[in-house]
Amino acid sequence: MPKVLVLCPDEKAPIGGIRVLYRHVDTLNKYGISAAILHLKKDFRCTWFQNNTSIVTYKDSSTISESEIVVIPEIYGSNMHNEVVMQKKNALGIRKNVTLDLRSVKKVIFNQNGHYTFDHYPHEISHRTSPYLQPDVLATIVVSEHSRHYIQSVFPEHRVHRIRLGCDESIFYYSKDKKKQIAFMPRKHPMDITRVINTLKFKGALDGWQLVPIEGKTERQVGELLRESSIFMSFGSQEGFQLPPAEAMACGCIAVGYHGYGGKEFMEQDFAYPVPVHDIVSFAEVMEQVLQQFESNPLQMQLMGKQASEYMLANHTYAHEEADVMALWNTLL
Repeated sequence: MPKVLVLCPDEKAPIGGIRVLYRHVDTLNKYGISAAILHLKKDFRCTWFQNNTSIVTYKDSSTISESEIVVIPEIYGSNMHNEVVMQKKNALGIRKNVTLDLRSVKKVIFNQNGHYTFDHYPHEISHRTSPYLQPDVLATIVVSEHSRHYIQSVFPEHRVHRIRLGCDESIFYYSKDKKKQIAFMPRKHPMDITRVINTLKFKGALDGWQLVPIEGKTERQVGELLRESSIFMSFGSQEGFQLPPAEAMACGCIAVGYHGYGGKEFMEQDFAYPVPVHDIVSFAEVMEQVLQQFESNPLQMQLMGKQASEYMLANHTYAHEEADVMALWNTLL
């Protein structure tokens, strides 16, 4: 059995956080630490990105050995150090709850979004149970300085390790061959998207431009779309890192919009345009300014996109991510 099991939802939709879990397992195996993704459904594997990631199917309590370390996403509440309740679909698509007993194993929390830390916690002041206070929870992994600061401010005695997430340089890389195309993720605050787009549309600011939603695409198709796009509109409001605008910037897009707090460290540079969360008036005004700059000084905007790409690929590649992952696990094992 693997030394490290990474618990992962059986989710077919393209979700960046699940891609990160798979990559975490790949990195551990690449450098000699036996690891596997733990899915509930037999033969389940994410297929929207290419992978040969090691996978174990949870059958019953015997699937997890006391000698293993289980990595748990942050989303499972205040009692996840004892048990995790997940949903499993049968052949008819009917969901049932499956409870994983984790009391006898060591755990690590993989907190990809610090804003979710207290989801499913009660409001009672007397309730002070948390996995972040348990001795068998060895540490928490986070993906931004924002999350690190937040968790350590609440649980100062708990070990928190920050890793840098990387962009796949074979997919997300600079291209100067840009269209008058604006990319965005439609599932992130759709009402904000509708309001911003219609504000710009009725002002005539989008004339001659094409809007391209990123949905239902493989990872490589997303890379192709971003490499040919000039602008990426970011609508993620409370994010652990903000991988979509990071990947867009790696492709040379000008990122405009919400940094989601987790993306503050790279969107508050001279080659991006952060906007206060849910301030659709400012969002539309900044977008209009950026669109005008593409018309009046396209070479300057091309240079800005190139600088954004160079920054992201100098600080957020798979090599950076792998180095951080192995540094933290070498302290835990």
